[in-house]
Amino acid sequence: MSIIRPPEIATAGATWLNTSRPLSLRELRGKLVVLDFWTLGCINCVHVIPTLRRVERAFPEDVVVIGIHSPKFTAEQDPERVGQAVSRLGITHPVLLDNDMRLWEEYAVSGWPTLVIIEPTGRIGRVIRGEPDPDGFFRYMEGAVEGWGEMGLLTGAAPLGAPPEAERPAPGAGFSFPARLDFAAGRLFVADSGNNQVALCLADGTVLQRIGGGSQGFVDGEPGEALFDRPEGIAVDDSYLYVADTGNHAIRAVSLDDYTVSTLAGAGERGGLLPFGPSFSVELASPADLAIHGSSLYFSNSGTHQLGVLDLTSGQVRAVAGQGAENMVDGPAARALLAQPTGMSLDREKGLLYFLDSESSAVRCLQLTGEPTVHILAGKGLFTWGAADGPLREALLQHPHDLVHRGHTLYVADSYNDTIRELDLQEGTANDLLADFTCLDPVYRPLAEPGGLAWASSDTLIVSDTNNHRLLRLDLEARTWQTLRGRPGQESAGPWSAW
Repeated sequence: MSIIRPPEIATAGATWLNTSRPLSLRELRGKLVVLDFWTLGCINCVHVIPTLRRVERAFPEDVVVIGIHSPKFTAEQDPERVGQAVSRLGITHPVLLDNDMRLWEEYAVSGWPTLVIIEPTGRIGRVIRGEPDPDGFFRYMEGAVEGWGEMGLLTGAAPLGAPPEAERPAPGAGFSFPARLDFAAGRLFVADSGNNQVALCLADGTVLQRIGGGSQGFVDGEPGEALFDRPEGIAVDDSYLYVADTGNHAIRAVSLDDYTVSTLAGAGERGGLLPFGPSFSVELASPADLAIHGSSLYFSNSGTHQLGVLDLTSGQVRAVAGQGAENMVDGPAARALLAQPTGMSLDREKGLLYFLDSESSAVRCLQLTGEPTVHILAGKGLFTWGAADGPLREALLQHPHDLVHRGHTLYVADSYNDTIRELDLQEGTANDLLADFTCLDPVYRPLAEPGGLAWASSDTLIVSDTNNHRLLRLDLEARTWQTLRGRPGQESAGPWSAW
């Protein structure tokens, strides 16, 4: 970036979140300002949030962080959707919606995430493209605060004050951003992501047991003492409930005998490319979902754009698909390129692992038998998305989050299109499943970023309607849907406000 004097961020009519008024760089002279160019669906952007939070808390009087939300997907232009993400991710600093990409272009940004550090003199001091090393970035900011302070150019208490702690409803007060689901032995298992818990429920959604104390953390032990951080994925066998503890970059196991929690893989810190090695020494990167077959526990390692497997017998972890670069390239699994894989569904009889590439809005398949290979079922690439039915080769989705299969049909939570899609692999067609469904709720509220699917019976599908904080029941035979647990219109779990 050749810009020295940063363009002003204040602009007439812009929407701000987490602040009662718009801000300008002029009024922030005398502070170190970090502009975080991000978009809500980008997992690498999500990885930066804890790093920024650490800096904000350490230097509340001298550093101001401002999120510049420059959307990739059409749906990410919606202030309500961004506000929900701000709440879900615990972002407390001001966020400016750059929907027209004006600031993206004026600051010559070329990818998410990008950090621009503006010095107290009002000049650009540094630009960081991609995820910074957390400790290295903190040391840089620590040195900058010390150096500018010694020169007397830091003005003291920041006009915004210290960032407030994110608020959450009391554990047990209902679902908060429920993510993926599983159904086994007549019980429904819910990754209650916003509550940092896992809920064991009856088939009607009544909560029997909550696992996790509700606070954000990384602690094993008794169900009320263990801590999770935004768990998203679920898989169940006869003895254990397995949890993709996304924010902790870990895979956890919950005993179905006494609900105690242990850690199988991951150390609480974001890891790099999946190595081959013992699970206790392997660091993961935002595991998003799980699928189990015998002693093989498959997981989508979203942060490195790979699929991995944990052998529950030997304790070994290895990559099964993806080189680590982000793209959509088929072929032998070890050479394939994936783009933020999330939801998975395992067809044990055919030896197929269906999975979603959220960033390429694609449905893909990993053949596990013979030479493992990856191929695309629907989707056209990183920058092509939409809501188009018809032949699979022409169908378009928008940042899907989860899927399940039944025979030759896939059902996909087409999250940014706020619906469920039905992909008939035998006929080679895609359609909007809910197009001819009737809502049985007394007050209709459309779906809002559905994020999880599970079969309760051969014709009953349970959906986590994530941004509505509720579970839905879809009757595929009667072509009806209704709220199973939660209520239409339930408010967001966090304290974001728009200006």
